Amino acid sequence: MPPMRSSRPPSRSLHCRERLVYGPIRPLSVGTGTMRVADRHDRGVSVHFVFLIDGGALWYHIHQNLESWVGRHDFRSRDS
Repeated sequence: MPPMRSSRPPSRSLHCRERLVYGPIRPLSVGTGTMRVADRHDRGVSVHFVFLIDGGALWYHIHQNLESWVGRHDFRSRDS
């Protein structure tokens, strides 16, 4: 029997202040990337993500904040 397919992708509950931290593979360390759930909008339908990129090497340094609002069920961009 073939596996059943759902028309909706599985959703995962995203909690405010939930944080994912990405680091480099050793031995070369150039910085970190962090993604956190800042807020939920429209009765939980959309989620506000904040991405922080922090690092550098030799003479180049970066500290960048990026923000994104996406739909919780389809992960499509929303207006802020």
